[in-house]
Amino acid sequence: VKSMAYYLMESGKVKLSRNQQFSASFYHSVETLVNMLMPHITQKYKENLDASRNANHSLALFIKRCFTFMDRGFVFKLINNYMNCFLPGDPKTLFEFKFEFLRVVCH
Repeated sequence: VKSMAYYLMESGKVKLSRNQQFSASFYHSVETLVNMLMPHITQKYKENLDASRNANHSLALFIKRCFTFMDRGFVFKLINNYMNCFLPGDPKTLFEFKFEFLRVVCH
């Protein structure tokens, strides 16, 4: 996130609207990163609970901080995509991950 701020300052794009500050390829890269982390969190939690919990928390912090510099509609799309990874019949642990994620993003 610090690199995003530095890029905006150095490129002079800090005064542009949020949806013009970063390229489409950058948004695509961020979306790809988040999409790659989702299965690690929602499917690998049985193998390594602590790593999955930490990844969930770190992803929530990253997405929360993205609100500062990125298009907010895009950030809400990332949150929605993540929430859609969880299913009604998921184990209690995944529900805890989901609500911890929302707590961090919203706090």
